[in-house]
Amino acid sequence: MISMNIKHFVQQDTLAARCIRACGWGFAGGMAQQILRLVRLQVLAWILLPSDFGVMSLISGVLLMLQALSDAGMQQALIQNPGGEYDDYLNSAWSINLVRNIGLMILVFFGAPFVSMLGGVYASEQFVPLLRLSALILFFDGYTNVSLILMQKRLEFKRYKLILFSAHFIGLIFAIITAYIFKSALALVLSEIIVVASICFMSYKFHKYRPRFSFNYAIVKELLKYGFMVYILTIGFQLSVKVDIFYLGLISDETTLGIYNLAMVVIIASSTLFLQINISIGFPTLAKIQFDNDRLQRVMIQIVKITQSTTIPFFFALYVYSDIVVMVLPEKYRDIGTLLSYLSVYGYSLAYVGQFSPIYYVTKKLHWLLINRLFQLCILASLFIPFYKSYQINGICLAVTLALIGANIFITITSFIVFQWPIIVWIKRLTSVIIATVAGALIYFISLYILSKHSELNESHRSYLSGLFALIGYGLLMVREYRDRLSGYLNRQNNMSTLT
Repeated sequence: MISMNIKHFVQQDTLAARCIRACGWGFAGGMAQQILRLVRLQVLAWILLPSDFGVMSLISGVLLMLQALSDAGMQQALIQNPGGEYDDYLNSAWSINLVRNIGLMILVFFGAPFVSMLGGVYASEQFVPLLRLSALILFFDGYTNVSLILMQKRLEFKRYKLILFSAHFIGLIFAIITAYIFKSALALVLSEIIVVASICFMSYKFHKYRPRFSFNYAIVKELLKYGFMVYILTIGFQLSVKVDIFYLGLISDETTLGIYNLAMVVIIASSTLFLQINISIGFPTLAKIQFDNDRLQRVMIQIVKITQSTTIPFFFALYVYSDIVVMVLPEKYRDIGTLLSYLSVYGYSLAYVGQFSPIYYVTKKLHWLLINRLFQLCILASLFIPFYKSYQINGICLAVTLALIGANIFITITSFIVFQWPIIVWIKRLTSVIIATVAGALIYFISLYILSKHSELNESHRSYLSGLFALIGYGLLMVREYRDRLSGYLNRQNNMSTLT
């Protein structure tokens, strides 16, 4: 009975039903996409050396930073703007992005030798030619059809996610083939080019809209006015997630950088799954109700509840079972296990801060996100060098985690003050998550204590078993909560249908 009611509810054309469908496709597509990334990482790890991943991490970091420095925030501006579906808006945004990326291509090609002068890993003989080749990524990204933004704005995530999944699957096959042929970082660069080129091709193949090169200066000014703060925020975000890579590129060797980057790739790939759902689905959903403060708060509570109920067990499991996760990698990468354990809290914190971003974008209060990002960078700057000197690579993990925890505390307090949210209401709505989390933590530590006193298992096995008990307890509490709430909601819907 419940399953039939769920099916009927999801098939409706209400905003709630559309959001649930979009969330389902967003989660499934995002998970499939990240799984492909991790499979590619695992396969290539058996073929390539850690040093190859180290060089690639710097190349991707440089490209992302350049894109951030020139990002006009067109995607967010189109989604937020009520007129973002009209041709003049779409053509202007596409034209700006194309001009920007062509300019970046030229800059990357001629500026690569100057970047190598920084020394360290930047001075490796592979860096300059591979950085120049990777400029093709910018071209295909700039030429990609703006229809992808339309799909997100209209919550058409089925087609959008299928395009991204197909492109990453093609990239996986191509990466494996080129890795066997070249056995160098060249395979990584070529596979990234193929992924972006595939997305570009399919954005035209599977959508009827065709952008034209044209500028409507009034519209460009309107979009840039909103996009300027997005531009600053993008720079801050890329700095906060890449400054560790840039710094290690100066002071460490290619192998150390590659090991750290692979651990961070696993963490960010995991966090990105939750971030994509919050930003790509939460943002357009909140944009449709941006002038209704009561509905904004209710939707935000649900976003936070869903995010917390999924990220807490996921990253706890990664913390406990990190040594098992890396068993799929060759021996030369086994040090990643320790780093994953350290960085699991960082991954959770990254997903945590992402859950608040959509409402700041929708309500145009982006300056608070900028202040939060600057606060994080200030903490990181004060911890980075002393922690690295004292604890080496583990110190870097600790520094980035503490900086992000500080940013999370700041954005939480700021959100309640800026939006005047009643704390009691939030605590009441999130009680089930809080109880499940506390119960899971108690189960874990009590189990550890009992097993340490009454079993002959080693420390790792005690942690594995205690973690399993904690996850089961947490899961049972949350499943019961959502089952009861869903049954009550569907019953109310049936009663309303009967009355009408």
